[in-house]
Amino acid sequence: MNDINLHDKEHAIERLEYVKGLNYTDKEYKKNLRKHMFKYKTNANGLLIQRLSAEQELFMFETYGIDNLKKYAIDVLEQNIEYCTVLEQKTHDEQIEKTIEFLEKSNSKEYLLSLKDFSTKTAYNWYIPVDRLINWIDCYMIQRQVFFEYASNEKTYLFAPNYFTDNVLLLTVETDNIAEDYEADIDQITKVYDEVVKGIIKILKELPEERMIENLFTITNEEKQKNGEEISKLAQDYYEFIEESTENEETEDN
Repeated sequence: MNDINLHDKEHAIERLEYVKGLNYTDKEYKKNLRKHMFKYKTNANGLLIQRLSAEQELFMFETYGIDNLKKYAIDVLEQNIEYCTVLEQKTHDEQIEKTIEFLEKSNSKEYLLSLKDFSTKTAYNWYIPVDRLINWIDCYMIQRQVFFEYASNEKTYLFAPNYFTDNVLLLTVETDNIAEDYEADIDQITKVYDEVVKGIIKILKELPEERMIENLFTITNEEKQKNGEEISKLAQDYYEFIEESTENEETEDN
């Protein structure tokens, strides 16, 4: 999910308990990871998110520190378990119902506060990573419906261009101040996240009966290629849409 290979549910649960129990200091973590990298060289995986390469995990550690890296690892593993739980559901309605349950669970001030250390602010706008949304968007292939509704000039609640290059999606929240005080803006952040979550839920409820979640454990190369082609076409359409919208705004202003 979000470019990180999946564990099956049993191993994801075991891994989650292992990571929760780790209490590395920065020095201990770096020493053990470097030892691991020396031993396994190009095949070295991370210590916290086993399916992440050691180089990627080290970069994240140097950027965010061990506490935030551990928090990120726990979040990724919890998402892995949620995905496996949805995949266990036998019918379209059961899968949608369970997905909505997890979406609504993430729609809380507590969860959004946990994203503080991964978020950035430029002038009046917060940019907040929303992996829990992008995973469901990807798994149901509903990028077109979401991006044209929530990442356009009408409602710029999501920053989508990074999605097409790096599979990164950011929640964008405009505030009335330039201070980088996440807690002070949390009510506005919560309001925007709530609107996007409810929008995604509405899209999911309207999906046709034959649309089931993508099984990423068994997906074929042909299906991956087909999805890739669909996303490439979406990127082209999306950029053209944004460009036309911008040109129309400039014409109206003149």
